[in-house]
Amino acid sequence: MKLQTKINIRFFGVTLLVFSIAGVLFYFALDKVVNQNIREMLESRKAYILLSLQQNLQTLDSLNSPDHSIFIKRTEKREQYTIFSDTMAYDQEEKELIPFRKMTFSAHSGDRYYEVVLLQSLLESEDLQMVIFSFLAALFGMVLLALFFLNRWLSNKAWNPFFKSLSVLNNWKIGENKVIGFER
Repeated sequence: MKLQTKINIRFFGVTLLVFSIAGVLFYFALDKVVNQNIREMLESRKAYILLSLQQNLQTLDSLNSPDHSIFIKRTEKREQYTIFSDTMAYDQEEKELIPFRKMTFSAHSGDRYYEVVLLQSLLESEDLQMVIFSFLAALFGMVLLALFFLNRWLSNKAWNPFFKSLSVLNNWKIGENKVIGFER
């Protein structure tokens, strides 16, 4: 195996390892950012609903959403709670079960108590993550190919004088009185 091939294989292996670790770290960081964004959206909707219920600005019917992402029902439970969970629900537009982040919390207005369920689709965030992952995979491939060929070109350029000198020495014979000239 040629020396340059060995160097390229090692270079490729190290680059693959670095990009793989960076890709995994980036995926988890992106997942955390997306989940934080969804949580903040749900918290914002919760604050709006609590304010509306406490100020009696709207009725229960006006708070229930037409896209079926807000459900409010009266309850006898008086304790305060907020629960986050993931669930699957049927989406009318997609015509299939899709993943949702669900926030269930208690609310009260005067002497009435409610349980509120908010749903936020995770489909868009999963699509976004897939697009970003695909883009990064393609970018990784292009960068790896570019680095491979750049490394090969630079190696050829750097080793060329050595191989020319080696060729001159291979063609020289001990008994000849010929002067040997090397490139600099």
